[in-house]
Amino acid sequence: HVLVQEFWEAFDYLDNGDMSILNHSRDPSLIAVNLNHFLQVATEKRQQVPPLRDLKKVLKTSARRKFIEANKPIYSLVRNTQSPIATPATTVRCWIFQRDK
Repeated sequence: HVLVQEFWEAFDYLDNGDMSILNHSRDPSLIAVNLNHFLQVATEKRQQVPPLRDLKKVLKTSARRKFIEANKPIYSLVRNTQSPIATPATTVRCWIFQRDK
């Protein structure tokens, strides 16, 4: 789907690879994206992204990075390494995808 492609293009542009700012997963084979955080970073970087309402309807069709689960609470690698006030119990709800092979 075109919106899914736009989402991943924006994600790849905004994310910082090894020092990921958008992937909350501790598992290197997965990508865990909190859509509100994604929108916040995109807005800060002045990037246009599809509306979240529309994205939520089509992200489950993601083929390049296979969709696994929506709205799953996970221990956030991003929040727990970037925030000096984060506690070990800091979790966020994320959409989970399999990383490219």
